[in-house]
Amino acid sequence: MPKPTVKKSRFKCFRKKTKIADDVTATETTLENIESAPSQTIEAPDIQQSSQNIGDELKRLKQ
Repeated sequence: MPKPTVKKSRFKCFRKKTKIADDVTATETTLENIESAPSQTIEAPDIQQSSQNIGDELKRLKQ
């Protein structure tokens, strides 16, 4: 007698669902960590300066 074939897609779907559930749990944990952590300030001028430098560099390369 031939072996009964199992639909693989059913298992793939199940795995996807559990993966999504795990991702959601991980995201919730991360959000809790962010909310409970003391607020940190990001130095914006540094970011602005580096983006300015990149912009200047791009202009120079285009010429």
